[in-house]
Amino acid sequence: MIPDLLKAFQGLDQPARRQKLQDEGYIRLPDSSGLCSVYHQPDKKTVLRFSMRPEMAELTSRYFMQNPDNPYLPRVYAHGPLSGGKYICVMEKLTSLQELDEEEGIDLVGQARAIATFPFGDSIHRAAHRGLAQEDKFLEAMLVLANCAKESFRNPSSRNECLFPDRSVSGVMYRRGKNGLPTPVLVDTLTYTAPSRELESQLEGIFTRLHRFELLERRRTLAGYRKGSCEPA
Repeated sequence: MIPDLLKAFQGLDQPARRQKLQDEGYIRLPDSSGLCSVYHQPDKKTVLRFSMRPEMAELTSRYFMQNPDNPYLPRVYAHGPLSGGKYICVMEKLTSLQELDEEEGIDLVGQARAIATFPFGDSIHRAAHRGLAQEDKFLEAMLVLANCAKESFRNPSSRNECLFPDRSVSGVMYRRGKNGLPTPVLVDTLTYTAPSRELESQLEGIFTRLHRFELLERRRTLAGYRKGSCEPA
């Protein structure tokens, strides 16, 4: 069903795509990142994301599809190029910070800030970063995104753009779990930029930080500490 949906939009030019979205009841969602246009049907669990940067959209979609079991990465079901230099991605529907109720939002903004700054590190979120680093899947997700950025540095787009970790909280969205609690999902935590030696050096520093956390967690596990605890098991 989803591949058929993808093909239906791929065969249309831009005016026809807009008409199809309107005829089929798609609603444009407020775009938190400015990187794409997102549409959904209120009764469906998927969204359509249209990007004007096909090379970068293909890259991130491919990396997401290669890691379908990581809860911190979005679930991408299909993706492909469109006419007019656009790219379409069929992705799970997630919830933004703005959509969450006020009480949850107050708690989650701090969490989203800690997540967005995790690749770089800072003294304000040091304790939160230690806690996040004890989640194997979170570290794995961060490494997936860092590797995606590294590939974009090796192969910049035709616009001479690459991807780099973004400090903005707007790139963190949430998935409702079976228990009703929201799980953070790293949807747009990479931003477009021009490649430079300085940024490439910063990216290497991010890899060093992530691998150091991996090594520390491995040592904790070998020492018999409980996950998420400072006390021995």
